[in-house]
Amino acid sequence: MSPHYALRGVDDNDSVPFIILSAATPSHSETADRLTNSIKKLGLPYISIEIPTIHRSVSPRGTDDPDYCKPNLISTVMAELQRPILYMDSDVVVEAHPFLIEYLSAEFYDFGIFNWLSLPSNQAYKPADSSDSGLTVYAFSHGVDAISRTQLVCSGAVQYWGCSQKSIELLDGWRDCVTNNPECPDDHSLDYAFNNLPFADKLKTFWLPRAYTRYAWWIFDTPVLNHPDYPNPGVGSVPLAEFRGRPRVHMEQLTPRVLTSQEMTLRDNCFVVGPDGVPRVI
Repeated sequence: MSPHYALRGVDDNDSVPFIILSAATPSHSETADRLTNSIKKLGLPYISIEIPTIHRSVSPRGTDDPDYCKPNLISTVMAELQRPILYMDSDVVVEAHPFLIEYLSAEFYDFGIFNWLSLPSNQAYKPADSSDSGLTVYAFSHGVDAISRTQLVCSGAVQYWGCSQKSIELLDGWRDCVTNNPECPDDHSLDYAFNNLPFADKLKTFWLPRAYTRYAWWIFDTPVLNHPDYPNPGVGSVPLAEFRGRPRVHMEQLTPRVLTSQEMTLRDNCFVVGPDGVPRVI
């Protein structure tokens, strides 16, 4: 283990073929403990690392030292343990046994992450107000109106990395982009690394469903791996458009998403969700 990292806790039992990795600064020890406790309840193996600071690709207040960027953390732990890694941000909570991750390990997948371009629906909603009935009123927040079989636009709170040469090469590409673009969000650098990987079509990839990276804005999904808070909007970060003359996303490989009638209705109107889980426009 790098001397820059300190172990907060570890359970390396072999009950499942992967191990959960998380890292947090001392200021985030409360959420890190919440994650660890949720893992322990299910008897899953984990390694929790304490780092003195985060990389600037995660927060503009962080350091430019590449030792603390996510791809370096993941690479270091994988090299030491020689096991597939299920990386989670420290503010994630494990709500149920992640059987899908066992499948990815058993089938020797190289990489798994949520891809905004891979789902027929990805609309996100946020609370707007409360109704007289006490129900929360929701409004459309954002979505990505494009699909692609070849391109990645990720949200990286949860990531699966197989212990393979191909996954290591993707991690290396991600680290290279992060190191050279520390002011850009690390999710953007991961998009770039994947979308410009020469052998991306040979990488065995699985796009995780929303339940496995369930942010608070996906109000209709029952979480397995839950991000119960709304993510930091990335204020102060610089979007990554291109690097070394190549775009982050090859736009010519995207096609427009066809919205359903319900999606269009919920974009244009505030709504509540009744006890039956059905949205009702108000």
